[in-house]
Amino acid sequence: MAGTIQPVPSEIIAILDTNVLMRLRLTSFLLQVSAAGAFVARWTQAIEDALRGKLASARPEVESSVLAAITAVPDANLSVEQEDATAAQDGCHRSWSGTTGPSPARR
Repeated sequence: MAGTIQPVPSEIIAILDTNVLMRLRLTSFLLQVSAAGAFVARWTQAIEDALRGKLASARPEVESSVLAAITAVPDANLSVEQEDATAAQDGCHRSWSGTTGPSPARR
């Protein structure tokens, strides 16, 4: 069918952080690209919690739209175990703040 994008499973995992998810148009675009199979969108509970706090204070006009968009993505919220496994695959480590970054050897 012309003009229809067929989803293709992807092994690429993209962690979308609070600053990305705060922007409704960017979030919508990235989730559409993810749904098309270009990558698998993921975020952690800590990212979602920070997003909820920032949206409530800084962007209340888009809060419900952004939260609706991210809750519509099944299995996007990584558990701590999944987050650690994903970080280990990418050569990252968990920092004191609960986020991941390059391992000291890769800096």
